[in-house]
Amino acid sequence: MWDLTMAVLGILICFFVVGFFVLHVIDRAGARRRAKENTYDEPRLKQRLQITADWYADKFGPEAERGQQTRIRIEPWGDIETYELRGLYRQNGVE
Repeated sequence: MWDLTMAVLGILICFFVVGFFVLHVIDRAGARRRAKENTYDEPRLKQRLQITADWYADKFGPEAERGQQTRIRIEPWGDIETYELRGLYRQNGVE
């Protein structure tokens, strides 16, 4: 009885080790494939970045001036809210 139990446990352990190894290999292959392909629309991303840069410049001033300042004071109402950006994206058709 003991020998049969050990044989069954050995087979189960081997099955699980091989199964996890196969799943790991499949996952790594999928990760490599996903890393090679773009998951975003490049023209849309460029347009969104431009909208964001313009909005940020309107809100906090030109980038050249921001880079020269050592301390920037942002008013409490000047905080960046994501709903504002989402609204701008919606207005420009790049949701």
